Amino acid sequence: MWQRVVDCLGMTVRVRTDSHEIAGLLAGVLRSYADAQGPITVDYLLDTSSPAPRVVRDDVLLSTWEVPIELVPAFEIDLYNRLITLTPGVPLHSGAVVDAHGRAVIFAGRSGAGKSTLVRALLHHGYRYLSEECNVLLGGGRCRGLARALNIEDPQIQLPPGYVSDDYLFRDQAQVRFRMFHPPERVIWRGDAQVMGVVAITHAADATNDVVPLTSGEALIALWPAMFRHQPEDLARVGPAFEGVPALRLHTSSPTLALERMLSIASELGLEG
Repeated sequence: MWQRVVDCLGMTVRVRTDSHEIAGLLAGVLRSYADAQGPITVDYLLDTSSPAPRVVRDDVLLSTWEVPIELVPAFEIDLYNRLITLTPGVPLHSGAVVDAHGRAVIFAGRSGAGKSTLVRALLHHGYRYLSEECNVLLGGGRCRGLARALNIEDPQIQLPPGYVSDDYLFRDQAQVRFRMFHPPERVIWRGDAQVMGVVAITHAADATNDVVPLTSGEALIALWPAMFRHQPEDLARVGPAFEGVPALRLHTSSPTLALERMLSIASELGLEG
């Protein structure tokens, strides 16, 4: 039985499988995560020995599938949902980079807003990787990121020096949807970081490329679509989570201008690339 125990947003997650094929895919998916010890928060079994391949979480059957390979994306989707449910902070659909002193800038937005592109570009400018998928504001000016690999859909993008790549496969081994780029360990920021600012990013061809400071109320409106949880009780967490953290809106017309503005914002917030 293959298994790995990893840290996910400060929670200890164990993943097991009886399949050599699934173990290889899971090793790629989990490559960027840090090993963890201590009590298990969430426990997964991807089981192919039953009549139908199945995903089991904490000894409860979640789903069955016709093809074993489909257990991997099913597990990942459930893992994200479970982590978002359990985290005590405010989880944002966001990317984030950190400087050498542990100071982070988070940029949040809907899918397609350019978060992943910004993360990759900022890593080339000397920043360290926190997450391109999910960051949690913990209060007290702290944040924590989910260290999933960078997802690359463009097959023309070359692997940077020191990075490792895995293909993300579905159903048919020849059907590669995207690649996972794993930064080297020296590039990944482990543990909590100090949040220097949160930027709500949007993109449009006719954008004026402005950077606008937001009041607390404006920040809530701008960032609400990027928040993973929208329960009434989560409103009580937002105030403490954002307290003392500058919030900005960045509306740009191209990836190049978005990078220029983000580098300027990071510098003004005190980050050192």
